[in-house]
Amino acid sequence: TYATQEEAIQGGLNLMSEVWEDNTILLPDDFEWTNPVGKLGDCAPIALGGKLEGVEREKIESPLRTEFEESAERNGYNVPLATSMVSYDQEVWEVLNIKTHELRYVLADEYRKHVVDPPEKGSSKSAMKRPKSRKRPQWELMRVVLAEGKLLTMTPKKGVEYGFVSTIIKAPRDDPYAGLIEQFHITTPLVVLKDTWSEDMVDFLTHPVVAGILMALMLLFGYTEMHTPGFGVFGAIAIFCLVLLLTSQFLVGLAQWWELGILLLGVLLIMLEIFVIPGFGVAGISGILLCVVGLLAMVVPNAPGKLPIPSNPLDWELFSSGLLSLSLGFIASLIAAAILSRYLPKIPLFTKSKLILAPVAASDDAPRSEDSPMLKIQVGQTGQTESMLRPVGRVRFGDDLLNAVSEGGVIESGRTVRVLHRDGNRIVVEEV
Repeated sequence: TYATQEEAIQGGLNLMSEVWEDNTILLPDDFEWTNPVGKLGDCAPIALGGKLEGVEREKIESPLRTEFEESAERNGYNVPLATSMVSYDQEVWEVLNIKTHELRYVLADEYRKHVVDPPEKGSSKSAMKRPKSRKRPQWELMRVVLAEGKLLTMTPKKGVEYGFVSTIIKAPRDDPYAGLIEQFHITTPLVVLKDTWSEDMVDFLTHPVVAGILMALMLLFGYTEMHTPGFGVFGAIAIFCLVLLLTSQFLVGLAQWWELGILLLGVLLIMLEIFVIPGFGVAGISGILLCVVGLLAMVVPNAPGKLPIPSNPLDWELFSSGLLSLSLGFIASLIAAAILSRYLPKIPLFTKSKLILAPVAASDDAPRSEDSPMLKIQVGQTGQTESMLRPVGRVRFGDDLLNAVSEGGVIESGRTVRVLHRDGNRIVVEEV
């Protein structure tokens, strides 16, 4: 858990390391300590997407418990209370020394034989009769502070009572820094760390849902650009979405240069397959695979020089969410592309804006010469495509090689096409 300084003051949250070292917690004047950010403790390890049990749990919990124990001893805090923030199988008692009246917080298992009429294990009410012994117990049980099966979680007042907090600094909302300045006699201006607008924007762009939407928009507008003549606004939007998708991951450290290189190589192979190499084969498939690998590699965080292979539950969680967002974006783009391929030529917006070539009057663009091969072209005549129609390309009709426009789709090179209509110098064809 982390917070800016201002959020810590407003919400009453202080980092665990600050509590250990400074023994201080910040408390707003009108804040009710039922809010989770106003609590201290509850530090047991958890597993994302699973449960920690048996040896597996002890393997993770043991070093963490030892670290809390050493920190408590080093800073003068109660060890049983500190370790009960991590381990939920401990019962903590408050006991009173009968002779010296010293109060202690102790583990029940360690002091059960030293307490007068201790309760049975797992019960805070019933008592068991102790067999007579020569040595009389020196401690009396005052109360059960924490029952077995629970983790210690403290409010600021409990923190003071248990010795983890020495000072509660009030932070009224009208002047949240007044108590802090007075307590520590601060004379220099406070520097409040806040997320900048650029950090907020990058955080928004790296969200799995947003990444999936950018993926879908990039593919959708790229598909639309391929079905419109020339290069226009749809291609620019597709490139813009790709740039946002790449730079956002790169700025937060989820992407490295070689991962970006794999993705760009995949894009290059796809472009070569579309514009240079006829048909669709090895280059196109390889480009798609490289793009998928590059995008997934950017999602999984990895240290420099190491492969982005998930190695812990958090990595798998990031990998799964990234894969899900990219998959949903890809599926959404396929559905949208299927709809567009059917209705795109009929949408008035595209026709009127000439994003797809609209019919023109024959008198505006009619063949100027009576010998023009255009005059030979008749509706229903067939020809052979000499280049890919995207949607404009070259078609051979007998001995004549002419420009033609496909009716709403891409036609591969070497296919047979039929003339639907001719408007001046514009020939519209469909695949047979």
